[in-house]
Amino acid sequence: MLFFSLTVVVLANVLYHTAQKSIAPSVHPLIATIVAYIAAIVLCLPMFALFPLQTSIGEELKRINWATYALALSIVGVELGYLLAYRAGWDVSIASVIANVGIAILLVPVGIWLFKESVSWTTLLGITLCLAGVALIAKK
Repeated sequence: MLFFSLTVVVLANVLYHTAQKSIAPSVHPLIATIVAYIAAIVLCLPMFALFPLQTSIGEELKRINWATYALALSIVGVELGYLLAYRAGWDVSIASVIANVGIAILLVPVGIWLFKESVSWTTLLGITLCLAGVALIAKK
């Protein structure tokens, strides 16, 4: 299940960036985002057959905490950020690499501080190699 879930993430991200880069430049970015999320809601509804509720919708809604609303804020930021980056001329192959390296670096202290994760020397070496990769890309 671990590799299946990561495969879904990778394939969905490839589709995500391909679609973001392909959104018509004439469409207002907020309209494109709103329509995408309405379509996502429609796609989620039949998925309850695969992931059935164990309780009522009301009970599930009572379990919602601040993180769900923070997720909503981050979704809007990610969607608009990438859409505006691609409209500004970023290559799809470069923008995602640079963004993901930045994300990974910022998540290291978040993981340590909020989730009590540890960082190994191999992780630090990997981060160093990622930064070297960004430096090489920046020399383009």
